[in-house]
Amino acid sequence: MARFCTLILVGWKFMNPRLPYLTATIHIHHMANQAYSMIKSVAYAAQNAYDDDEFMKIPLQKEFPNADKDKLSELVKLQTEITLDDSIYCAQATGLIFTHSGLEKCIEEIIEFDSSQHPEEWVHFIENKKVSLKSIIEKSKDDIIKDYISDFTKNLKKESLLKKIDILLSIFKPNDGTMGDYKFDKEKIQHIDNLRHQYAHGKTGEPKIDETFSSIEYLIKTGDYFLSLMSEKYDVYT
Repeated sequence: MARFCTLILVGWKFMNPRLPYLTATIHIHHMANQAYSMIKSVAYAAQNAYDDDEFMKIPLQKEFPNADKDKLSELVKLQTEITLDDSIYCAQATGLIFTHSGLEKCIEEIIEFDSSQHPEEWVHFIENKKVSLKSIIEKSKDDIIKDYISDFTKNLKKESLLKKIDILLSIFKPNDGTMGDYKFDKEKIQHIDNLRHQYAHGKTGEPKIDETFSSIEYLIKTGDYFLSLMSEKYDVYT
């Protein structure tokens, strides 16, 4: 990942004035990786504590010397279960929602960058737009097209992640949707998007940690995949 980021920065340092877009994309993707690692550690630590019999029997006799030991033990166990369940849920929800947002921002900035560099490939999205006579008089054809494409990409930010991905794929036209052991799967993205929505609205049951973090890993790899498509199109590696 670090090597990939370095290649992007070197490739555009002296070639393109829109480096901030790429820098932001790389930074967001890097932060998603960092947050994922941190939250995953917290969640697994909480799960291990939950499964640890000794941890579940923390003695509080010093604080409550006259309390019934069995009842106190049950109370501590229940309280610990509730606390750890909340911690595990929050870790999963935070990781998935944050990484989903990072991927969405990554896709948006690739769209903005590519449409600014190759407007001719995006013109079919706005070809039926009406143009005022004033614009025709005051602006060149190229400027009008760029303005309309800019408006299109800004409005696209209001759409779903899947729609943004579909549009970007229609521009990049990848061969088989693979990158190493990664395989792009639209249905899987949709499933993860639904899970993210459930987490955001507190309507998700109790998904397993491994399942949730497997989804997070897939989102991160999806970001890598689209960045690799961009690097291939702009020949960053040479």
